Amino acid sequence: MEKKFRGEIPFWLKNKKNNLVYICSSNRNIDDYFFVLKDFYKGKILRIKKENEVGELKKYNYDLLELINSNEKFIILISLDYFLEDYYSEANSIFIEKGKNINIKDLEEKLIDAGFEKTYMVAQRKEYSIRGDILDIFNINQDNPVRIEFFGNEVDRITYFDINSQLSIEKKDSIELYIDNNKNKKDFFSLMSMNKNKIDYYYENNDILQAKIKRLINENLDREGDILNKIAELSKIGIQIEIQKFSEEELKQFEVIDKVKKLSENTKITIYSEEATRYKEIFKGYPVKFEKYPLFEGYKTDDKLILTDREIKGIRVKRERVEKKALRYKAVDEIKEQDYVIHENFGVGIFLGLENIEGQDYLKIKYADEDKLFVPVDSINKIEKYINISDVIPEIYKLGRKGFKRKKAKLSEDIEIFAKEIIKIQAKRNLGNGFKFSKDTVMQEEFEETFPFTETPAQLKAIEDVKRDMESGKVMDRLICGDVGFGKTEVAIRATFKAVMDGKQVILLVPTTVLAEQHYERFSERFKNYPVHIEILSRVQSKKEAN
Repeated sequence: MEKKFRGEIPFWLKNKKNNLVYICSSNRNIDDYFFVLKDFYKGKILRIKKENEVGELKKYNYDLLELINSNEKFIILISLDYFLEDYYSEANSIFIEKGKNINIKDLEEKLIDAGFEKTYMVAQRKEYSIRGDILDIFNINQDNPVRIEFFGNEVDRITYFDINSQLSIEKKDSIELYIDNNKNKKDFFSLMSMNKNKIDYYYENNDILQAKIKRLINENLDREGDILNKIAELSKIGIQIEIQKFSEEELKQFEVIDKVKKLSENTKITIYSEEATRYKEIFKGYPVKFEKYPLFEGYKTDDKLILTDREIKGIRVKRERVEKKALRYKAVDEIKEQDYVIHENFGVGIFLGLENIEGQDYLKIKYADEDKLFVPVDSINKIEKYINISDVIPEIYKLGRKGFKRKKAKLSEDIEIFAKEIIKIQAKRNLGNGFKFSKDTVMQEEFEETFPFTETPAQLKAIEDVKRDMESGKVMDRLICGDVGFGKTEVAIRATFKAVMDGKQVILLVPTTVLAEQHYERFSERFKNYPVHIEILSRVQSKKEAN
């Protein structure tokens, strides 16, 4: 076992001689290590984490094969879920070259056999669409979909295009499509079966990983033996990393500039921050070094102390998120021919499908008197599916007339009156002062890392929004809405933890006794290692217990 601070790990890994497989206890750790290694490591870095995206595992399969076959030095940062997976040992691909003949129907059959879904317009990986002589494919190993234009069976043009604007990004003379149709193949490999003489294995936060192992076994009982065998092998050859943290006393010391100055007299200190120039002025005359780099967290060794904005200012460095390819066009798949749609400028019409005119896709909409409106796909944000709350057929106007404009203007007036009332109510709320909760503490981060599941993007956004509300000092007014099983309880649990860390008590109201029992068990399990007292109050409890 080796003990390391989180901030030290990427610098420590980059100096290792062998290739590495490093099993991280959270997606946050994977991202933090990845961004530092990307700037300082000369080899290849593969980041494999569970985010529940379409085709995600198959994309990682392709990336792994490409990495292994490259013969370059590498580091793999991976979540436990995907470390325990088996991967195809070879990838099937289709080579498409401009000027060559390809039977589009044969290609479509291969796509279907590989599990691709046919749609009006591609919106996410493993989808394809065919419109006349144009074939769009969003392959699992690409960040952007590809458009292949045919002249008969001859490939006339190949371009990658942006999923939102539908505009071409890059022309290509040829492409290789990774088509995962390994249905009949039995050759697999796991990360444990790779060349162990040239690969070092590390795993961190064993307690958290053990909890995740239990969860994985409960969810995959048919794989219990396989999972336990891989974990046993990992325990033999892998090196456990125990993550160290600064003590609360140390963190309080780092937040006081004068104490850091005093500390620098006997300790070698380097501050990593994008505000390095400002820190130079603050510590002028003191033996402190500075690096203009947004390191996510500090650390200490026997001979030096590394500090960041997280320790000095209590601010966590947030890397710019890589924007996911938006599903903006997925709405087209929810609209079928003959469905009512509404255009923001022309009102309700009838959707007649997609039509390609001179290489550009248009949505065709019918209005009164057989008028037709052709809307470019990059203007689809102006169209929505019409939701009819009754059986009344909506009124369809003739293009060029003022009927819809008058109706829209009247509705706008009504909405404006209603909005003014809402603003007045909200203004009164804003005049009141709420409690301003503290920024996330180290203990909050530790607590959140014990969550045994992978947060969804929507769940993370809800958590961030709630925390921002709590830290604002304004009266909170937020509704979290989602289907059963989508993670609303975890949002409440993290908000609760934040509240009790500031000395507050929390009441959670639920509609049924059964739900009260379920939440009591969930909260008790999540808070069991923290000094938080949890009780349940329902009709099941006696008066004595209730009092």
